Amino acid sequence: GVTTIGDHAFANLSYVTSVTIPSSITSIGAHAFEKCRLGGAVTLPEGLTAIGDFAFSGSGMASLTLPESLRTIGNSAFLFCSLRELTIPDGVTSIGTGAFSNSHLTSIQLPDGAQLGAMLFYQCYELTDVTLPADLTVIGDSMFENCTKLTHVTIPSGVTRIEREAFTMCGALEEIRLPEGVETIGVIAFSGCVAMTGAYLPRSLTTIESGAFS
Repeated sequence: GVTTIGDHAFANLSYVTSVTIPSSITSIGAHAFEKCRLGGAVTLPEGLTAIGDFAFSGSGMASLTLPESLRTIGNSAFLFCSLRELTIPDGVTSIGTGAFSNSHLTSIQLPDGAQLGAMLFYQCYELTDVTLPADLTVIGDSMFENCTKLTHVTIPSGVTRIEREAFTMCGALEEIRLPEGVETIGVIAFSGCVAMTGAYLPRSLTTIESGAFS
């Protein structure tokens, strides 16, 4: 049977309003369902291991179920997607740059062991609840930039760096507690966090770059 849905296979076909993906599919190519109005619930089959770059970018769907077999989610895979909730299977090991940026996600839990790209939740204006991998070591560039409803984030204990613009313009963020082990806070990392009343900084901190709390 068919094992791959190719790059751009259904891209920009706005009249595609539902999809059933056969159980033989192991990978979904880049831009495969970009800007499709899929409408209802979409279930991806067990056996699928890879979702390509921009695969569901700009697509509309009420819900999406990812299979336990999934291992990689590509860059911008769900950019501008209408999804409000998504469960990431424990076996996922890589989530690309901007995978969920500009989406409508309100809550998400990321599995331990997953490598996370930069700008992961960039401009996710509805995001209020996120659980990061317990073994995460870096909060990437612009990971939560412009997440204007985010009030709190628990930083995992192994994090050593908060990269540039990680929380820039998170205007609802009330406080931040950085664990012992954090050494660097990047350029304007917390700039524009106007609601912040407390920042708890560890003794391990050696570098606070320009405008970090401006």
